[in-house]
Amino acid sequence: MQNESKNQLIPVFNTSHSIDYNLDSISDILHKPTAQKIINSWENGTLVDNIGQVWIISDFLAQIWRTDNSTAYFLLRYISPKDRANFGEYDCIKYSAVVYMLSELIQRPISHKRREYLRVSEKIGIKVRDSDPVEVIRFKYKEFIEETKKRLKQQRIKEFNISFDELTGETLNKSAEFHHIRRQSIYPNMISLLWNGVIINKETHDIITARDISDEYDLKNLCNDMGWSIEWVDFYEECLDRYGF
Repeated sequence: MQNESKNQLIPVFNTSHSIDYNLDSISDILHKPTAQKIINSWENGTLVDNIGQVWIISDFLAQIWRTDNSTAYFLLRYISPKDRANFGEYDCIKYSAVVYMLSELIQRPISHKRREYLRVSEKIGIKVRDSDPVEVIRFKYKEFIEETKKRLKQQRIKEFNISFDELTGETLNKSAEFHHIRRQSIYPNMISLLWNGVIINKETHDIITARDISDEYDLKNLCNDMGWSIEWVDFYEECLDRYGF
């Protein structure tokens, strides 16, 4: 389980912004007050971090999963540690893990009524994921990444006097860019590190993207397959050790 700063999370919903879900659309076999409890749990239990990832406070999962507290606690044992984090006083579960479990529960041999409640919860969860406050944070984070990559490109080219693609050895063209060795979406804490990247042409980057390369191991294997340079490896591993990664 990860340990994160509480300051990194903010509530998604408040008195000025709530989940827009029409309770009149639910099945006739369901009770609106119960459905409202599901909405309330999503609203009160949802937090978002500074890169736009949604987290759910575990105390609200019983209602979201339409079960009792002891069963919800039991189901938490099946959540991967990488999808859990302590944010100050809050034990939080990543949204993707919450809705994965929701989907698993829907497919189990349960009553039709409970399945319909779970489907309502699933639909509400999508509205949470796509809510305006969360989208704004994602947009700002995307802008930050693009600006950071531009700055890192200029800094790396200047500091190391780079004029060739660091992997293919081809002359850099106007489309050259800074490529993060460890993918920024997986390692957001390494986005601003100059040594966590190489300068490559767009054509090289397109190949890396097509192969779904995420870290130094994937990239080294690709370089070996393509006959590209691996001169970056020793320095990169040295930096990882030096800075405690």
